Amino acid sequence: MYIVNFIVNVILDLLKNPVLVSGFFAVIIAQFIKLLIDKKKHLDTNAKHFFHTGGMPSSHMCGTSAVFVSIGLINGFDSPLFAICFMICAVVMTDAKGVRYQAGKHAEYLNSFKEKENDDDLFYTSLGHTKKQVLVGMGVGALVGLIITFIYHFAEFSSYRIKYF
Repeated sequence: MYIVNFIVNVILDLLKNPVLVSGFFAVIIAQFIKLLIDKKKHLDTNAKHFFHTGGMPSSHMCGTSAVFVSIGLINGFDSPLFAICFMICAVVMTDAKGVRYQAGKHAEYLNSFKEKENDDDLFYTSLGHTKKQVLVGMGVGALVGLIITFIYHFAEFSSYRIKYF
């Protein structure tokens, strides 16, 4: 019984954290947007695409920008914690647009050789993002972070307050 109470208390404490909730919901929302876009493009949706990387919008960027905005609102845009979040956000943005995008292009190139050899075991090519996908992910995440942080600011159960109010 002690373990169950402990687990329940940990989960409740996690749900009281607007920064964590913002990041989590931003990623979930981004993945659902990807499914909707996939359904519109292909008139079909495969639920396993919910767990894939790449595509519109960037869920990595969505999650980090939601955390970035939430931390800025709560701790202040002049805080050291916000500076750390800013740097992490910049690294994720660079990685999504640069390294992972190029890895996807390399996978496409290697797949062209595999297709000539009739090899059906192709590499996954949608690894990174275009600039547009990264920017939309950043915008959606910032909006989610803003909304959830404001909800927590006015909620009675939350001790978190926006610094600028």
